[in-house]
Amino acid sequence: MSMARVRALIIVGSLVVIAAVTVIWAILRDSQATPPDPNACGPGEVRASLEIPENFSEVTVNVYNDTDQEGLAQRVSEQLAAAGFVIGEVAQDPLRDRVVRVPVELRFGPEGVGAAYLLSAFVTQADFLDDLSREGATVDFVIGIEFEQLRSQSEVQEAISRLEPSPFAGMC
Repeated sequence: MSMARVRALIIVGSLVVIAAVTVIWAILRDSQATPPDPNACGPGEVRASLEIPENFSEVTVNVYNDTDQEGLAQRVSEQLAAAGFVIGEVAQDPLRDRVVRVPVELRFGPEGVGAAYLLSAFVTQADFLDDLSREGATVDFVIGIEFEQLRSQSEVQEAISRLEPSPFAGMC
């Protein structure tokens, strides 16, 4: 082998090594190579509890009546208690300045997202009203003017199997 070929092989070999080191360095330094942390919250976001409670007894529910039907909140709270929920306050809706036009409105904070989804399985339609400043996992079950009745046990179980909680605006 001639000296020219040896020099050429050394130069080509050196270039290959330099190229390999450069590619490896670029891959290791690439910020896109590491996926973002799915558990990280953005600025101003609040961590939400998306886990659906396995036992109804883990959920405390305030039952409020926003209709003109007397005793409706009491009857519904008894049905929810029979299902296993812990019942907190039972009363007329404290926010009487607004009318709940849907069957049920669920009010909750970031810690109560999963519990609110669980309660939504008990009715055919529910509006979610989240409050980022609310503390605790208690959910307000507000009976609206279109409320007819709670779902049957088999309907509830089917609805629970389809639940996929997701955080609301300002939550992560």
